[in-house]
Parts: sequence; C-alpha cells; structure tokens
Amino acid sequence: MKPLKDGSTAVGLFNRGWGAMPVTVNFRDLGLGNSAVLRDLWAKKDLGAFQENYSAIVPQHGVVLIQVKRGT
Repeated sequence: MKPLKDGSTAVGLFNRGWGAMPVTVNFRDLGLGNSAVLRDLWAKKDLGAFQENYSAIVPQHGVVLIQVKRGT
C-alpha cells in the first residue's frame, strides 16, 4: 500500500502460491470505509465502484496493482 499525490492509494495484490487464485482487499482495512473506486494501473483500465471489498484473480507468483479512491 502506497499513498499517491492525488489522495488515492496504490495497492498490490500478491499471489506467492503455485496457481492462480483470488486475492481480496477489504476497504475498511485501508481506512476507506464501505466503498471505493478502482483502477487497474498496469492495464490502464477503470474497474468501477465497489462496496466493502474487491477481489482479483492473481496469476501464480503474480501481482495485480490497483489504484483505490474513497467512494461516495
């Protein structure tokens, strides 16, 4: 987790396992409350607004890097 200049946070979802698996981030754990707006930083794709948490399938020994902004 790394704070960004615009007030959002960059979050890496890591999978150190031997197969692709879902990795979940809970927004309350990030201090964001119940909702957040996400963007996939490597794919340069807006993911939309989510409630409570977000899950991504992360490849074996892979990382998904997302930008998280507090939702409304």
